Amino acid sequence: MRFCGVSPFRKILLSTTRFADEEKCTSRQFITCPLTAGRPEVESGAGSCPFFRESLVQFCAAAPATRFIPYSETLLSCCQSEGHRYCDLFLNQAEPERAAGVQTGGTGEGTPRVDGIDLPLNLAFSPNHMWLDVSEDGSCHLGADAFLAKVIGKVEKVSFVARANVCQPIVVLRVYGVDLTLAFPGRVSIGRSNVHLRRDPDRVVSDPYGRGWLFEGRVPADPYGRGWLLEGRVPADLAADGGAFAHLYRGKEALAWMKSETERMTRFVHEILSQAGPEGRRLLNDGGAFNPPIVPHLAPEDRMLLFNTFFSLDRLRRSS
Repeated sequence: MRFCGVSPFRKILLSTTRFADEEKCTSRQFITCPLTAGRPEVESGAGSCPFFRESLVQFCAAAPATRFIPYSETLLSCCQSEGHRYCDLFLNQAEPERAAGVQTGGTGEGTPRVDGIDLPLNLAFSPNHMWLDVSEDGSCHLGADAFLAKVIGKVEKVSFVARANVCQPIVVLRVYGVDLTLAFPGRVSIGRSNVHLRRDPDRVVSDPYGRGWLFEGRVPADPYGRGWLLEGRVPADLAADGGAFAHLYRGKEALAWMKSETERMTRFVHEILSQAGPEGRRLLNDGGAFNPPIVPHLAPEDRMLLFNTFFSLDRLRRSS
């Protein structure tokens, strides 16, 4: 990519031989350019313009419009990191079934399921049903898990709580008129939030481990790669952060935890059904597992009770 360093606007000129004969910048003809007139940096005997700039660029072949990214700015994009796995353009090419709105579970056909709920074992899960994916370079993505997605069934609005620097990622999901505040228990350096959810909030439900991700950032002080995340060996400096990272479930522990959560949800639903209704009648439950989604079938006060029981950080504080 070529451009002029003193032009009032940056006009990109790709390196090509097509217009080589007409170019003045790399020949002594540059002195006839009006942008160089009267500038002290210009030497009449120079073989090329001192304001001529050249830079290597990259671009995404999947994007509908070509956007050139200088190599010096690649750290600002997800293209050169594991974060590309959460890019819409990448997912459209790699997993077209997601573009059609089909739930894939995040890692393909081999993803374990617990009572019909996808549970990718490359992720760690918080007790209030958020997931964390840490890459080798320390970058991470966070979202809400498939259990939460199945229980609520629909998201009407997503609002991100603006926080700077290292903080607890917080998002507010509007579900059937009720605002659910979801907070990750650990402190993370937030790089950006998934602004696509403002236009299409239901991604949180339809693709929780892919397009429905909530935050992108970095875990603090993580020189350990992702081994601690997958094997449960939490470094002291991460566990010391309020003990939050020590409460994450991984691997077989996550499978057992999710099984207990589905059973607990079934008991919760049975208890709600067994309560006397407005007319004093009680509904008899027939056993079995809960049938999602649950939230649209609950009264407003029962919805709040469900949120506080399963998705609130207070639950983690009470158990600590």
